[in-house]
Amino acid sequence: MPADALAGKRLAEAARLSRNLDATNQMHLGELSAAKNQLETARDHYLTVLGLAAVTPPQRDAAKKALADVQTRLGENPAEFEGWLTNTLARLREERRKALISDMSGKPVPPLALTDLQGNKVDLLAERGNVVLLNFFSA
Repeated sequence: MPADALAGKRLAEAARLSRNLDATNQMHLGELSAAKNQLETARDHYLTVLGLAAVTPPQRDAAKKALADVQTRLGENPAEFEGWLTNTLARLREERRKALISDMSGKPVPPLALTDLQGNKVDLLAERGNVVLLNFFSA
């Protein structure tokens, strides 16, 4: 197996394992796809990078630059890139939001006992029928 084919196979497996949430891996997949002239696939990988929350500014800049190059190679007008990018990212965010909601809607909440900010135990089953907002965060 040629080295680039093996690299592509390993990158694809890493993407599957990370659920496409690894910006560096997605950048490498985009670069590999662009080098193979698989421009639509490269575009998808770069858009994935730009849609991730935990992307560093240099990664975001590199993905945006690479995506602009791919769009130009696809025959798109470079002057329209910023508008296209803004609209495309907004559309992808909305599609992800709708998919998440449809996956969760109507499903019962799993048994979950938590401690509130005052130290009281809160059982979500006791809140059945009430609207509950959960805010998970980490520092």
